[in-house]
Amino acid sequence: MLTLLPFDWQEIQPYTEPSRVDSLILSVFYPRLHHMDIHPTQALGDYFENMVIAEMFKYCYHHGRRPRLSFYRDSTGNEVDLLVERGQELAAVEIKSGQTVTRDYFQGLNRFAKVAGDRLTGGAVVYGGNKRQLRSD
Repeated sequence: MLTLLPFDWQEIQPYTEPSRVDSLILSVFYPRLHHMDIHPTQALGDYFENMVIAEMFKYCYHHGRRPRLSFYRDSTGNEVDLLVERGQELAAVEIKSGQTVTRDYFQGLNRFAKVAGDRLTGGAVVYGGNKRQLRSD
């Protein structure tokens, strides 16, 4: 089914891995709509998430690639805000507007790593702070 959206809206489908039974549950979740023109009445977290996702769409289009973006949410509430697919590789991105990184920022990434297995080639937390951090947790 083709969904037509105004240019300033982009749809991101939920991630499903056909070979895994628990991922079939994910297909019942509705796609997320992201408004590419940020509205000033949005909450800061939503604004920040939309901004990062809009930049990813722009990056893909600028490099002549069709964006293969999705998100992950399981039945217990674990989620990853953005999954970027390139061929068989998959990168997970958690987006947080806070300026201080906490352990719970990694909860969804860690859970998704178990679901994706070897297909997951990288992960990152994009946060509202101004320092790059490399972490092992």
